[in-house]
Amino acid sequence: IGDIFRHTFDSVTSPLDELVLDFDLGSAKETNLICLINHNMQGYAYTISFGTTSGASDVGSETGTLWTGTDYDSKNDLLYFATAYTARYVRIAVAIPVASTIDIGRCWMDSAWSYNNLMDFSMGIVDRSTMTKSRAGSSYVSPRQILRTLDIRAHGSSNDDFYGSSSDALMKSFLTMDLAVGESGEVVCIPMTANTHERQRSGVYGTIRRNNPIRVIDKGGNGYLSEKRFTVEEDKA
Repeated sequence: IGDIFRHTFDSVTSPLDELVLDFDLGSAKETNLICLINHNMQGYAYTISFGTTSGASDVGSETGTLWTGTDYDSKNDLLYFATAYTARYVRIAVAIPVASTIDIGRCWMDSAWSYNNLMDFSMGIVDRSTMTKSRAGSSYVSPRQILRTLDIRAHGSSNDDFYGSSSDALMKSFLTMDLAVGESGEVVCIPMTANTHERQRSGVYGTIRRNNPIRVIDKGGNGYLSEKRFTVEEDKA
């Protein structure tokens, strides 16, 4: 959901005013990943509720504080929950401590594929700034935003990693990822998930810029091994 919110709080009350976003997913869906992209609520306390009716929390809830990291990564919050909640209605409530104009560029929620097999990754940057030099040797830079990239190599140990399990309605797998995302759809990749600091510093929201075919190895009648390599490039306003 893009360009979803801009609101000016001319003053705040005690108890604190709340920014409330209510989502109707149409039917009960599993959610364990919610991303707030390009927002300006760093350090604000939030409550996320999952319910069977709008605004309810009978399915469950999560509380916390939005990230206050560096200028480079504090505008995106990648909220990953160890528990997946299956609900139709989701409410995001954020306490607003000071009079301000609140911006949220995008809200992105889904059921994450928690990949638990062998994986390695490299993190780099893309810098599209240009630099020219005069004949006298002076440098002139036209700066552009520096974006992060993740180069992922994942090794599947079963058929399910390749094409998904029949017992999983979403069939989370390399093949499903390719078909769902391709090289134009949105993706969130978080290679380190032990705590908030790891998620925020290592996670990238963007698109897959390089997507190698899935390499499949027959184990001689005993199933298949697979390998997938892809590169995620950060997407920021």
